[in-house]
Amino acid sequence: MDQRTPPRELKPRAPIVDQPEPGFFKLRLHTGGWHEIPCRILFEDGLWSAEIDGEVAGLPHADPIHADGVLRIWHKKKTEITEAEYRFLTTRLKAWAREFYPDHPLLHPDEKVKTNTLRPIPQFTAPVAPEPLDPEPLPENRPAPPKPMTTAEIKEWLDFENEALVKAIDLDVTVLEQDRGREEIAEEAQLARLAANVDIARGHYRQATKTKRIQKDPFLQGGRDVDAWFGRHTDRLEKAVAPVQRLMNEYGERQDRLRRAEAQRLADAARAEAAARAQTAADALARERATQQQTAATTVLLDEAAEMAKEADKATALAVGKSADLTRSFDAYGSTVSGKEVWGFEVADVSKVPLEFLQVNETLIRKAILVYARDHAEEARAGVSPIAGIRITRSIDMRSR
Repeated sequence: MDQRTPPRELKPRAPIVDQPEPGFFKLRLHTGGWHEIPCRILFEDGLWSAEIDGEVAGLPHADPIHADGVLRIWHKKKTEITEAEYRFLTTRLKAWAREFYPDHPLLHPDEKVKTNTLRPIPQFTAPVAPEPLDPEPLPENRPAPPKPMTTAEIKEWLDFENEALVKAIDLDVTVLEQDRGREEIAEEAQLARLAANVDIARGHYRQATKTKRIQKDPFLQGGRDVDAWFGRHTDRLEKAVAPVQRLMNEYGERQDRLRRAEAQRLADAARAEAAARAQTAADALARERATQQQTAATTVLLDEAAEMAKEADKATALAVGKSADLTRSFDAYGSTVSGKEVWGFEVADVSKVPLEFLQVNETLIRKAILVYARDHAEEARAGVSPIAGIRITRSIDMRSR
């Protein structure tokens, strides 16, 4: 009989996981790598996600353990930074490094840093923070906010205030619907009855329109008061922003013009150089065919000509490309600043504008026809119009007076 003690059944250990927190950080992704790689943990709409070096780390998840990149950031030795510094590291500093320092380790986070070859780079400087708003007033001194009526309350109030009018309109509709299917009026007695019913209905319509204007006025006036209050303050902002925005727009227009011209100059120079190298390669090929000798130098010339042609195409594309690519810069917080082309128009000669872009002025036409019909009734009834391209229409509208 086996006297050995049977093994104990091991209970599964509960995973020890500390709770991550959303925030902005900089850290070292790999041993010996650059120590200021920007990272971010987000918790939005019930989902956890992460950004590493400005790129989405993977799929989000409701559980931070299963959200790609979250625990990788949280378990690293890291330094918390502000959102402004995060944006600086992921946009402005990286753009500067790509243009002026492409070998810097911040662009190569997977490689080890060679400290003996490092050169200084721009450092983040926090912009001046806006002045804090005045503290909110104490609750006992706070004016009561307006409490507009709900939709149900408005309906209940209108039903009560206009009960008699609604009953009159219901009766009008019932009476008029009895004659709605009639084909024609056969005698004057029928006309008299229908005209009276229509006249009563129109009177109730005018009463409802007038009552609506009166009862709606307090709501409209409240909206006007709110609009006027905010307008006083937003108008001040617009007046302050407008001259500064004009300076920015003028700068963007200058940069667009200068950089577009420079790109075109580089494109022309590269295309001329490509043509010259292609001609040199063609001459070399001709000599090789004549001497029946093939050299590697000719292949190099052909490759150089093709590469220069590609550079010319890139410069040409930039010269005729979007203004956003030519004017791109960064603000003090690291956000991208670029120009967007806004197309407008002004009428230079209205007589040359095609007809499909001209709009008929119905108000002026109606006034002109009324004056013409008053002075030339017979011609108007015959369809004669004082305006070329306009045909007069005429109908009879029966009304009670």
